[in-house]
Amino acid sequence: MQSPGHLRDADDNWEINSTTSEDIGYYGGKKPLDMKRMQIKGGRGGGVGVKRSRASNIIPELAEDTMYGYVLSGRAALQVVVDEWIDEYKKDREKAVVDLIQFFVQCCGCRGKLSQIMFANQEKVKSIRKLTESFDEESGEYPLIQGGPLFKKFKSNLLEFIERLIRGCKHNIIYDEYMMDHVISWLLALSDSQVRAFRHTCTLIGMTLVTSLIDIAKMVQMDLENTERQLETELKKGQAKRAFAKVERLQSKQKELRSNLDGHLTDYMSKIFSGLFVHRYRDCRAEIRSICIQELGHWMKHLPSHFLKDQYLKYVGWTLHDRHAEVRLKSVLALQGLYMIEDFAQQLELFTARFKNRIVEMVHDKEENVAVQAVKLISFMLNSFDVLENADCEVVYQLVFANNRNISHAAGEFLHKKLLSEDLEEVLKEHRAQRHTRKIREPHIILKELLRFFLENEVSEHGAYMVDSLWDTVEVLRDWKSMSELLLSDELGELALNDEEEGALIEIMTCAIKRAAGEDPPPGRGKPRQRELSTKERRQLEADRNSLTKHFIAELPELLSKFSTDEQKIVSLVEIPQYFHLEVYVEHRLNKFLELLLK
Repeated sequence: MQSPGHLRDADDNWEINSTTSEDIGYYGGKKPLDMKRMQIKGGRGGGVGVKRSRASNIIPELAEDTMYGYVLSGRAALQVVVDEWIDEYKKDREKAVVDLIQFFVQCCGCRGKLSQIMFANQEKVKSIRKLTESFDEESGEYPLIQGGPLFKKFKSNLLEFIERLIRGCKHNIIYDEYMMDHVISWLLALSDSQVRAFRHTCTLIGMTLVTSLIDIAKMVQMDLENTERQLETELKKGQAKRAFAKVERLQSKQKELRSNLDGHLTDYMSKIFSGLFVHRYRDCRAEIRSICIQELGHWMKHLPSHFLKDQYLKYVGWTLHDRHAEVRLKSVLALQGLYMIEDFAQQLELFTARFKNRIVEMVHDKEENVAVQAVKLISFMLNSFDVLENADCEVVYQLVFANNRNISHAAGEFLHKKLLSEDLEEVLKEHRAQRHTRKIREPHIILKELLRFFLENEVSEHGAYMVDSLWDTVEVLRDWKSMSELLLSDELGELALNDEEEGALIEIMTCAIKRAAGEDPPPGRGKPRQRELSTKERRQLEADRNSLTKHFIAELPELLSKFSTDEQKIVSLVEIPQYFHLEVYVEHRLNKFLELLLK
């Protein structure tokens, strides 16, 4: 039987019994928190005023001292709220858990009251159905998505509360097989509701719960490893020197830690994954699917021993095909966090083989941000040896000439990382082995490779686009000296340029000069500069123009002389002086070069 809110059961506008923004309030009944321990913070008056507004209609009893009231308004330190709940749990754990479940219900925007009788009822579906009777079906607003200053920090406060709660219970309470069992069972039931507010809010709480449990599991794992090392050291000692009481204590601690890790924490995470994630990752609402994939990426990165496995990775792969850009983006970002870690290469091998083609396709995604992040993901995939084939790289290379500036810049970073960094090492080794390399420097080889790429792509009229894509990552584009040496020197052996390469380098050099002088980006790469430059930007522009002027004052006459019979090259070279700071001729007494240039 399909669960409510299933992706294949309805479209994105499908919702039942949505909550209202006008009359959903908070029902009291909970003992006020100890205000002596509270750290109240607020504006004038020492608290949060209850103004008759749309937001105050949602929570009419805002001044009431409740967990929901404190989390919503941020009036008290959340750690104090957590400490108060833990104290209550130690006195009456059933009442404390009922209050916590009631808090979850109110976070969903529901004004229904969860009684202890409803809590004890094994048929949670009936209890939840009774709670949803308080919802207004005509509105879809609830605290998690509600706008306005009151709800601005609600989500961050809620997540912080969950994290602090789990951290505060890490020593005993989460292992007592009562608190966590009831919390998880109610979260699973609430997240399976037909009401979007319940599904969205409880999915977020459930996913955050696992993230917090992972932090606890890592600490337990570290403690377990330390205990096992101590035990191993003690057992290596001879019978006469061995402290049997210490060995017994360490063995008892080892057993307890292993039980906490394998018997409790892992079990909790597995229950939430199978009972909540597996249903909600394909919910009909994109925001719910996004939460699932984002948190799964976090789990795999921070607890790879448990989650970085194909049985979990497949869910991220499947959502790369999601029809909503928001979900596809979360999938790509989750994978970025994994592929940037080289140690994960082996665990990702099967996933890469299965989903690599889809990832490469996504560089052409219709949503700009998804395409940009897909290109960056492929850049991270370079960390895994022999993962990308030449055909895959070529798809990204072509984007260097794309009209979209963000996509082309991301492709430029990939080109620099792959072609002008990794592959360049082999070329450098070859040239170092040659006898004539005394005059050859690394910038010459980088420029030669750049020319090869430019000419192979047969877009010689689009040099400005390539320069714009690589400007922030390829420093050699500002290396006027190396460009001039390639064009003028006869001592570069195999690196000597042919006629086509000379024409291409002059085009690239001219485009780079224009960019250094502050010319607007090429058509399609952004609007012409309309704002005034900052002081820092003006100084940088001034420095770049002075640098290119000082260099080409001396070199340009020689370049014009060498290519005087080539009309196409001359047309590009004669453009250069208009970007000079002509004052440099006078300031540095270089009038002879000006005369040479005018001839």
